Amino acid sequence: MKVDAVICCVGYDDYLEITLPWNRPELGRVVIVTSPTDLATQEIAKREGAELCLSERVGPVFAKGKMINDGLRQLKPEGFVLHLDADLMLPRGFAQRLPFDKLRTVPSSAEGLAEIPPLSGGVLYYALRFGPSRIQEIAATLEEARRHPDLSTLKRQNCERKPYGHFQIWRYADAPTYPETSDDASTDDGLFWASFGERTECLPFDCLNLPHGPRTTNWRGRKSVRVGEPAPPDQDYVNPAERFVCLRDCFVNGRFWKRGEHTRLADLRADTGNFQSAE
Repeated sequence: MKVDAVICCVGYDDYLEITLPWNRPELGRVVIVTSPTDLATQEIAKREGAELCLSERVGPVFAKGKMINDGLRQLKPEGFVLHLDADLMLPRGFAQRLPFDKLRTVPSSAEGLAEIPPLSGGVLYYALRFGPSRIQEIAATLEEARRHPDLSTLKRQNCERKPYGHFQIWRYADAPTYPETSDDASTDDGLFWASFGERTECLPFDCLNLPHGPRTTNWRGRKSVRVGEPAPPDQDYVNPAERFVCLRDCFVNGRFWKRGEHTRLADLRADTGNFQSAE
């Protein structure tokens, strides 16, 4: 059994051209949500056998929550649904690891083997994501992934184990709509996570996140360079010299932050009262 998925992609066709052929065999129905004018994304979706949802609600930048809802309405999934970002690669064998019907024992990079009980309603499931720091490292990373498609030999760096919108699985009947409070990608993922409270669970799958610059770079539309183009130094994924930690759950700069979350000072832009240096 494979999970159906919704993927939003506007101006990310260079990433989708890498990730969709990779992920497509692991998924059931796939709906790609994009703008009517993003012809490159539309062509990739058609070529890879995905369904297209042309959303008029993309807005002037990137209204992610609205786009996800348009995709969900078209998909109308039965059971569980996956929301996946266009720059994420799943480990090979992902479909066989999901425990829809019975307990499964699966490989886990952290623990060797892990037992997963059947997926439950009312829970938001997520996965650890990791990836290289620099856009210039994408080619070498992909070469290693093709040699070891379970992603087991790739270095675990820039790891993030939180239920952000990069990878979220839930029972559709429990949450048939995503928040639509924002016209960009800054807030709705966090609000959706918060709606599940403590009912979140990390699956023992590590997903590869292809870098495209600091966290907020493309929240208001694509700003980063395209794959294969020279990237300036300020588009590194992280800058360890400026790391800050969140002291409490809060809303800052239009997005939801969880206590213990790390970020760069440059990404906060203002209102750092809820953060302290992580150095």
